[in-house]
Amino acid sequence: MNSLLKDSRGVSLSIAIFAVLLMVLIVTSIFYFIIRDKRLNEVLDDRLDLDRLNIRVAFLNYFLDRTFEKAVEQAGGNYENFINAYFNELYKYELNGVYTISEMEQVVNQVNNVEIVDGKFILKLELEMVQEGGLDIEYHYFRQFVSN
Repeated sequence: MNSLLKDSRGVSLSIAIFAVLLMVLIVTSIFYFIIRDKRLNEVLDDRLDLDRLNIRVAFLNYFLDRTFEKAVEQAGGNYENFINAYFNELYKYELNGVYTISEMEQVVNQVNNVEIVDGKFILKLELEMVQEGGLDIEYHYFRQFVSN
């Protein structure tokens, strides 16, 4: 036992190898967590882009439903009155030439697609929506509105 305490050669070889391997393990772990964190952020950004698009579609549905219903109420069964009422309601969502949701600008060009069948107004809209970000998403919006 005294010979171990008096040994002045320094650290044994096995302890030195252990320390080096431990440092390699720590550096590898840190590197792995950094890479994993970047990939996780990319996945979350992609999901956020999808959520943003879904929220815009939900708002668009709400605004267009409301606009259609009010235009039908004001039209009194008349085609011209419906077109005028729809434009009047649609312009309520415009501020300084910019719509609340940019795709509503495409609606302006399609309002004339309204038909009257059996006394019911039918409006078909097709819009192209794009969500840009980490993931570029193109969404084809098609909706048919029918009055009661």
